[in-house]
Amino acid sequence: MLHPTPALLLAALLAAPLARAQAPEAPPMPETAPPEARPSAALDLTVGDARDRLFAAGREARYRRTTLIERAAVDALIPVLIDRAQRGVERTRDLRLTARLGGLSVETWDVHGARYLALLERSDDPRGAGGYVFRVGEAAPVILQAPHAYFDLGTGRIAAGMFFGSRKGPRARALFVNTLHRYERGEPERSSRADVCHRPDHLFSLATDRALRALPGALVIQLHGFDGERAPDGVDMILSAGVRETPSPALAAIAGRVRAQFGDGVRLYPTEVDVLGGTTNVQGRLATAHRAGFVHVEMIKRLRDRLRKEPKLRHTLARALYGARR
Repeated sequence: MLHPTPALLLAALLAAPLARAQAPEAPPMPETAPPEARPSAALDLTVGDARDRLFAAGREARYRRTTLIERAAVDALIPVLIDRAQRGVERTRDLRLTARLGGLSVETWDVHGARYLALLERSDDPRGAGGYVFRVGEAAPVILQAPHAYFDLGTGRIAAGMFFGSRKGPRARALFVNTLHRYERGEPERSSRADVCHRPDHLFSLATDRALRALPGALVIQLHGFDGERAPDGVDMILSAGVRETPSPALAAIAGRVRAQFGDGVRLYPTEVDVLGGTTNVQGRLATAHRAGFVHVEMIKRLRDRLRKEPKLRHTLARALYGARR
């Protein structure tokens, strides 16, 4: 007789609440419907509130290794959240048990009139699991990422501003961020367990993989930062596909649009500059494996400072990077 393994038992447990989640949507409930059958109430947030829910707890957190149940929860929830976001469905109530089993929470947000579905680590248990937010309704198949928000200063604020800041113009489908300093406030080390860009086993990598499966042909855009000593003089921004190859026509077109707005300090890796190409980036490799697009964006501090403070400049960057995506 075959006995179920812990993994199979876990899968069955997680599948129970998701069986209803993946079923076709029922017709709108009448006003007399019980509260648990109605769409989940949305948290009314400003952009600053949304940033705090993503980043505040991680400032004091310590990394904890991903567990099997956390991975199973993320594996199950990401495709459902993307499917609902694409279909304009805001309901999250029926997903909360699955999230809670994985030490996570799932929420519906209203930020300046736009709706979002958010998958977060619980605020009372921050451990660097990452934050994942999906725009409900019309959006381009773009996954905007700030994977080093506490280290590449300003990138988390810039990404959040690009994603939440305006209902007009380019809209990315998803925002993925890290929720813990890549070196846990310690000395830099290449094998840091909290560095999501270099840890294939991190939940951030799993979430990216599942999102790319659910969004065929998507574009992953990662925002990073560098100081003036790491690139030649006159370089303000470096765009790369994460590979040491001649840039594709698609990347060259993006670079052309960005350069038209930000000037000659915009360079392409590796043909115009040979540093900071993100060639060991785990999410870049996942994008390549899924035949998706990947743009690794390095920005000098003075440019990040401007983007942090100037909403119109963030809008300009968003339009240049992914405004042509539909």
